Amino acid sequence: MVDQLPTDSHDEAEVVPERESQTTTTAIAVAGPLLSAAHRTELEELAAGAKRYVEAALSANTRRAYASDWAHFSSWCEAHYFTVCPADPVTLHLYLQAEVEAGRSVRTIERHVASIRWYHLDAGYPSPADHPIVQRQRRGMRRELGRPPEKKTAAILEQLRAMLPVAPTLHTVRDRAILLLGWAGAFRRSELASLDVTDCRAEGPKRLVVTVRRSKTDQEGQGMLKVILAGEHPDTCPVRALELWRKAGGITTGALFRRVSKYGTVLDGRLSDRAIARIVQDGAKRAGLDPKLYGGHSLRSGFMTEAYLQDVPEADIMEQSGHRSISVARQYRQVRDLRRRDAAGRVGL
Repeated sequence: MVDQLPTDSHDEAEVVPERESQTTTTAIAVAGPLLSAAHRTELEELAAGAKRYVEAALSANTRRAYASDWAHFSSWCEAHYFTVCPADPVTLHLYLQAEVEAGRSVRTIERHVASIRWYHLDAGYPSPADHPIVQRQRRGMRRELGRPPEKKTAAILEQLRAMLPVAPTLHTVRDRAILLLGWAGAFRRSELASLDVTDCRAEGPKRLVVTVRRSKTDQEGQGMLKVILAGEHPDTCPVRALELWRKAGGITTGALFRRVSKYGTVLDGRLSDRAIARIVQDGAKRAGLDPKLYGGHSLRSGFMTEAYLQDVPEADIMEQSGHRSISVARQYRQVRDLRRRDAAGRVGL
């Protein structure tokens, strides 16, 4: 028997991953007897509009991750006869220990905690993650089990060239455009996936201006511009590669990068960010590299590493990548410094 930690008591409420926020609908229900049919309709329309903005507070990827985490927590609670929501802090305390013993990384566990906290607050309950014993447990986990997150290997210019496909198919034309544009613009994979045709504006034959409408560090959608210049070599020119893809695919409006069927037909569906990561991994395999070490971020980190290696001014690198933190950008300079410290290879071994 585990002693229960002190917490507020609530009636048990069933919560499912796709549950909608109850605040607005509850307010309408309470005022129900006082509302005319017209007023009720008006408030329900306002509630529907407000719901859209509430949902927009989280990205689609975050919502999917939170729903998956909540389903996992709910299943664990039900298997051990614990109330799911509101969960007692001791429930979360034991769940986190089970996660540790299952070999989960601290990063994954912390995301699970964030998901559980969000669902509790959204339902109007205090979060069990805020209890002192749970907070101390998390600090201890970070101290003993924490390690830097695994980063994908940077694809520098030499590797990028080897990753490019050469077969003359619609798939390869698209993939070349993704690899070259993603690298030259230091794009995140989510930024590449979200590009529309109208986001790319040609300023002459050798200059392309790309509008990134929203990114990981720009959740408010202020947007930023990235200038892509034509390359010195036709085979590795991002401007030429993108134009070839648009002409070959007949793409004039809508999503820029789309799925291609196995029969070589361009489909309407937008390419996902995960698909872009797989394209990078396929390129790594083609270059004789370990695809497990590469992903969508390899293009962004590869450009920055190469730019530092070639002594491009730091301000220009950060302007292209969109980094706001010098300390974060300089992590790629550290990679440059390590590559240059090759004394052991020059002493005659």
